Amino acid sequence: MVKNIYLIHPIENLTQKEKDFLDDYVLELEAHGNRVHYPIRDVDQNQDGFKICLEHRKVIKEVKEVHIYWTKKSRGSLFDFGMAFSIGKKIVLINKNQVKRTKNKSYENLLLDLHDLSNKK
Repeated sequence: MVKNIYLIHPIENLTQKEKDFLDDYVLELEAHGNRVHYPIRDVDQNQDGFKICLEHRKVIKEVKEVHIYWTKKSRGSLFDFGMAFSIGKKIVLINKNQVKRTKNKSYENLLLDLHDLSNKK
């Protein structure tokens, strides 16, 4: 089944190792016929931040599910994640092995719970 996917990922402070991982992840999804909105590739990052957020919101509304590469350092990812969560998109955490559950409430715990919930559907 072909999916329409929005990928949330860091852009600011993105390491080469993370970019390589994300590039490979997108290539793999697309090789299986999926359509992936990959912001670092598909959105002009030199435009006004407000325009970028509007573009992201439009695409998030249109996709079937949202995949997220989570890192605390990405403020934009947090914003995009909030948009996806607020409209009830299926959340797939693609670097689950790097995200650690915390003792107190946290975005990490929320992402892990949403990922697990999405995989039960």
